[in-house]
Amino acid sequence: MLHCFESRGGGKSRTEQYLRIELDGRSIELAEGVDTGETHEDPLVWLVRSTDSGTAFCFGGETAYRFDRNMRSEPFRTFRERRFDEYWEIEFVPVGEAALAIIYESGVLYLDMSLRPLWQAHKMFNDRFLKVEPSRLLFVRDDQSVFALDIDVGRSSEVPVTA
Repeated sequence: MLHCFESRGGGKSRTEQYLRIELDGRSIELAEGVDTGETHEDPLVWLVRSTDSGTAFCFGGETAYRFDRNMRSEPFRTFRERRFDEYWEIEFVPVGEAALAIIYESGVLYLDMSLRPLWQAHKMFNDRFLKVEPSRLLFVRDDQSVFALDIDVGRSSEVPVTA
């Protein structure tokens, strides 16, 4: 069961959102794990489950989490920043049968089939995902130039224009 909560503790001026996940009598709380962006009315969280490893990956706010059946969690800091939450958006892109790219407004997070983060790369808010090629992910910039992220390591490179 998933619950989203607000807290106003710690002397912070803004309301913080956190997620509590309960399973078989156990629970964990995931701070900064909820998308409270202005692009939707209600808080959102995306939960991806691996059928092979018994793990799940939670993506929403500034911190993503990988956790197992015993509710042991591993936090993973994303490039999201709360001050830009009006631009928050997300796209899940399967890469073959062995990986998943989570493309969001300021980055790309690449997970293996056990939902382990392999790499994360920055991208600009206006960069748009174009397509998956055998060894790279292609994106287009505002000026219509194209760049690629290498699937193995997440390194960015310009894609030459062909006449």
